[in-house]
Order: sequence, then structure tokens, then C-alpha cells
Amino acid sequence: MANKTTNEKKSQKQANKPVKAVTTPKASDKKWLWIGAILVLTFISFYPALKNEFTNWDDNVYLNENTLITSLSSDNIKKIFSTEHPVSLNYHPLTILSLAIDYHFSKLEPFRYHFVNLLLHLLNTLLVFFFAYKLSRQKIFVAVVVSLFFGIHPMHVESVAWIAERKDVLYTFFFIAGLITYLLYDETKKSVYIIFTFILFVLSVLSKAMAVVFPVVLLLIDYYKGRKITMKVIAEKIPFFIVALLGGWLALHIQSRSAIAAYNLFTLPERISFGFYGFTTYIWKMFLPVHLSGFYPYPITDIYGKIPLSFYLIALCGLIFFAEVAVMTFLKKEKMKVITFGAAFYFITLVMVLQFLSVGQVIMAERYSYIPYIGLLFAAGMLLYNLMQKKPFLKTPVIGFIIVVALIFSFITNERTKVWKNSETLWTDVQEKYPFPPWTVEVAYENRGNYYAKEHNELDKGLADYNTILLMKTKNYNIYKNIGNIYGLKGQEAAKAGDAAKAKELTDKAIDSYNTAISLNDKDADMFVNLAITYTNTNQHDLAAVNYGKAIKLRPDDIDLVERQALAYFNSGNTKAALDNFIIQAQHDPENSNAWFNMAVCYNRLGDKQNALTNALKAQKMDHPVDQKFLDDLRN
Repeated sequence: MANKTTNEKKSQKQANKPVKAVTTPKASDKKWLWIGAILVLTFISFYPALKNEFTNWDDNVYLNENTLITSLSSDNIKKIFSTEHPVSLNYHPLTILSLAIDYHFSKLEPFRYHFVNLLLHLLNTLLVFFFAYKLSRQKIFVAVVVSLFFGIHPMHVESVAWIAERKDVLYTFFFIAGLITYLLYDETKKSVYIIFTFILFVLSVLSKAMAVVFPVVLLLIDYYKGRKITMKVIAEKIPFFIVALLGGWLALHIQSRSAIAAYNLFTLPERISFGFYGFTTYIWKMFLPVHLSGFYPYPITDIYGKIPLSFYLIALCGLIFFAEVAVMTFLKKEKMKVITFGAAFYFITLVMVLQFLSVGQVIMAERYSYIPYIGLLFAAGMLLYNLMQKKPFLKTPVIGFIIVVALIFSFITNERTKVWKNSETLWTDVQEKYPFPPWTVEVAYENRGNYYAKEHNELDKGLADYNTILLMKTKNYNIYKNIGNIYGLKGQEAAKAGDAAKAKELTDKAIDSYNTAISLNDKDADMFVNLAITYTNTNQHDLAAVNYGKAIKLRPDDIDLVERQALAYFNSGNTKAALDNFIIQAQHDPENSNAWFNMAVCYNRLGDKQNALTNALKAQKMDHPVDQKFLDDLRN
């Protein structure tokens, strides 16, 4: 055989060399790269929340006024889990416990509360990724779409930036984690996963009552995964439905105390329209998040008390969509499966707050979209994935579109988060979205007025907001009470400045406001106390004593009021009545040297020097400063 040529030898040599493989990222590496990018963008979107303060929109109820969070003692934890101590008409002990832990480490420093909310949202975004990833049979594209827009969506700002909505991000954490363990159970058939699923469900219900729909979502997953509905499938859900029924009953029982509107307040057609109006509006705001607000009032009614026709038309669109999905599911079950699953997931997790049964003051709220959007996003992600599989040339435009929309949503979210900076920014935004007239969003003006007047002593700004509410023909006695407080304070300022005429004018306005408030609600002891103080400032001590008496009838155990009335009696010249009150005070608190000394003064005015001396000496033994000349006069 002839010798090989030089070129042939080189070729043979090169062929024998090991070929270097072209390295590409593994699927698992890609997955974590996407997760990292999504979490970073989500953090950037919500970063301004870490600089936010508390608001007076339930944050005060959950934090400042909530004694349940001030201790982690075993007795207090028992109170937290007791149904006798619901907070803001909600039973969510795990949420309150989480706030108590925050309080233990940072008291009332806002940063930690906001940080924990954001951390939970980031964890939820991570869980949503894995839920969508497993449900879509490990399609990274679908998981990215769902978790990305879940993480950065502007409609989710309320759930994250509002401290009082800790319950939202907390219950979602357990809810989605439970769905993931259920998918693991479906894949492996290992009982340990269904046990974990049940535990996570219970924890979710203890965080927020909206979690009671969880077992229905499990059945929906069974449908989507093609699992046959057998006796075993039904039996494994029974414990879930028992907990759901108990949790739902408890929530309704507690909220029926005042949060649920009287059934006859709205007609049946109105109730149906309210539900489908919300159903429709949440959907279009998912794709076009504009005109966002921290408060969505019920529609303006005409002179006959009817809601606008346009409102019914929007609701009708939602009803038609709902019916169309139902019909198409029946006719083309397999082809519609993704859409059916997404729409059903959305409806099931939202139906409890669609205002078919009116709860609260708003017709809809952005926080209610937090979990429901997962269903719509999953359907959208799957449809886009299938589209790109059928028409590969659309892959680049679709991905480019997603990136552009994601950046826009991230920017909107970042800006929207700043709206929740404090009560002023929040309620100013609501007023701008629903200005008066024609809207009458009283709560926006009341809470901003409270922020100005009560929290920052900007009395004129507060008064301006309260006076706007008066134009709304309000029946809210608190507004008149607050106006009375402002006029009273301004009257004191005028008196200190030596302007007696102005002081009298402002004081008269304060008295008129208090009397109007009392005509609307005569069960508020503070109202009578404020009126009594105003009368005291104008030296009308007899009227002050009368109003302190009315306050005492409402708060009979408040000994401080007894002392105040005693001083009013004394200053009005009714020494005997003043003495009787000081005696009651001393009996209640024998170590109160003021009570004994005041009794001495009263006895002295009544001419009973012996009793006056006895009580003065008793006060002196308690280290009360007693003038020696006073004692000498009593001895002579």
C-alpha cells in the first residue's frame, strides 16, 4: 500500500485528537439564572417601600393600637390564637404573631415591617416560579412569565407596600408552597407530601381566611393534570374541606359584626353587577394597570339612587367572558384546558371578595388580585409558549414584547410603591383619582385630615380636609368631633396671644361642632370630655361639670373623670359636690395625696377646719407639698 500523503497524515492526526464539546448552560443553571434575574428586578421594583412609613389605613389598628403584638409571652400568644381577640374583624393569628415578632425586635420602627413584607413577596415569587415550572411540565419560559409578572405587577404593590397586608403575603407563602407539595404528591404518590400539603393549608388559613378555597384549587389541579376523580381522590380532600368550612364560618361570623353590609342595602341585580364588575376590572388591570388607587369606591348613584348604565355594561362583559369560557370548556374540553384552568383558578381564588356579598367600604381592592393573577398569568404563559412552538419566527418578537412590558410594569410598580410612603401621599393619590365632586370618598379626606391635624399638628390643613367632608353632608360624628378639637386648640392659641374676641369665636365654633357630633352619637365619652374641657377653658365650670358627669355615666370606672368633675364643681362654687367626688377618688386610690389634700381644701371652704386639718396632715405624710401657713390657719 502506498504511503499516506502528508495532508492525509495531518487529517488523521487531527481526527484522533479529542474534540472539545461546546459548553452550554444546563437547564438547571438557566433556571437559577432566570430566578436570580426575576428576584433582582422584583426587589428593584419594590425597593422604595423600605423607606416608607406607617399609614393610618389600618396600620394603626394592627400596630400602634394593637396590644397583642407587644409581647411574646405564652399568655399573650394564647390571646393571639383565641377567637375572642380578632384584629380589624379578622381572625389571622399567624399574621398577628409575625407582627409581634417584628415588634419584639424593632418596636414601631417601620423598616423591619416593610422588609419582612418584601422578603415574603420575594419568596412568594420564587414559589410561584417553581409552581408554574412543575405544573407546565418543566417549561422554563412559562415559569419565567408567570413569576416575573407576579413579582413586578403594579397591582401587587398594595399587598407588599402596605404593612397591614402582611396577611396577604403570608397566607400566599403557605398557599403556593402547599400547591407545590401537592404537585409532588401527585408525581410521587408519597403520603408525606399530602400531609405537608394539609399542614401548609392550615397555616395559610391561620394567616388569612381567603385561603379556604385551597381544596377547590386542588381539585382544579387534578382536572388539569388529568387525574381521575375516584373515591380516593375525594377522600383525601375531606380533611381540607372540613378546615375550609370551619375557617369560612369563623370569618363570616366575625365579619358579620359590622364589616358585612346589610343585605337589603343593595338589590340583587346590583350585587351581581358588583361581582362581575370586579371580575372584569381585575382582568383588564392585569394587562393595563392604570388608574390604580388605594381605595375603589362604589359607583356614584343618580338622584333615584341608581348606579350608572356603564357600570352594568362592564359587569356584563365579565359575565359574557365567564359564560363563554364555560361553554367552550364543555364543547372543546381538551383544547380549552389551559384557558379553563387559568380562568377557573382566577375565579376560585377571587370569588370570596367579588362583593356578591358586600364586605367593607370598597367595590374592589388591588390586594385581592395577588393570588388570582397566577391563574391568568399561567394561561397566558402557556398560550405564548404554544404559539412560539407552532410559529418559531414569532419567538424573538414575543420575547422582546415581554421584556418591554416587564420594564414598563417595573417602572410603574416602583413609582406606585412611593404612593404608599405615608398617609399624606396615599390619600392625596386617592383624592386625585376620585375628586370631590362628583365623588364622595369621605375616608380619603378624613384620613388625610387626621394625618395633618392629629399626627403633625397642621391644624389648618386638617381643617380644610374636614370642611370638605362637611360639603358631602356627612353623618360621621368623628368629623364634627375633630373639627371641634381643632377649633378648641386654635381658640387656646388665640387666648394665649391675647385676642379674646377671636378666642371666643373659635371656642363657640368648637362647642357647636361638639354638640353636632353628640347629636349624631351620644355614646362617645370622649366627646363629652372634650366639650367639658372647652367649657373649662371659657370658665363655664358648671357646664363643664355637667358634661364630665355624662362622660362618667359612659365610663363609670374612670376615676380621672371623677377628679376632673370635682375640680369643675369646685371652680363653679359647688364645694359639697366637689368634696363628694374627692372622697370617691380617695376611696378608689388611698395613696393619692392629691385627693386627700383637695378634700382638705374643700372642708376648709365649708368651714370644717378639723376635717380639713386631718386630711391636710394625711396628704403631707404622703409627701404632698402643704403650705405651713395653711396648716397654721387650720389649727387656729
